Amino acid sequence: MQPDMQLLYEYWRSISPDRRLPGRQHFDPADVLRLLPNLLLIDVHREPMSFMIRLAGSKIEEFAGENLTGKRFAHRLKGVHLRRAEKNLRTVVNLKQPSWRRGKPLIRWEKNFAELERLFLPLARDGEIVDMILAITIHSSRPAKEGSNTESQFFQDFPAFVGGEPKFGLGQSPMPLAGLTSAAA
Repeated sequence: MQPDMQLLYEYWRSISPDRRLPGRQHFDPADVLRLLPNLLLIDVHREPMSFMIRLAGSKIEEFAGENLTGKRFAHRLKGVHLRRAEKNLRTVVNLKQPSWRRGKPLIRWEKNFAELERLFLPLARDGEIVDMILAITIHSSRPAKEGSNTESQFFQDFPAFVGGEPKFGLGQSPMPLAGLTSAAA
């Protein structure tokens, strides 16, 4: 995991209220100024579930070649890539867990690069129901490593909450940050 992603993940954990997910009200952009160009804030809309980009950092928009603020994910993604991205976002919402991926890009970007790394972090105004996702994406010109991830990885070390009771993600107990597992297809 890129150091900037590790930094954002640790910050997200540090702002989490006791045994609850942090909300947008806990996130202060001034605390992560140098990360802002690579950040996205994604609104979660329900019934039907959809995802809208509330804010996109300058590097994200530079690589996209357009202003993404206020646009739905479906604006940039189509077909299987849209279904895969929405599945990953829905899983973050439903599991109340972070998701990480490194590999070849799934969508066309204005600027060329060989690999990206991204991290989705759930936010919940009430500490339980995910209503936003904080994301960081880092683009790299280095070629994607052989066998790099195309499927998202979900953290097992942060408790998800169902009905106010802690539930530890895909595993039975918290694990260190390195403890990632592939999402079931």
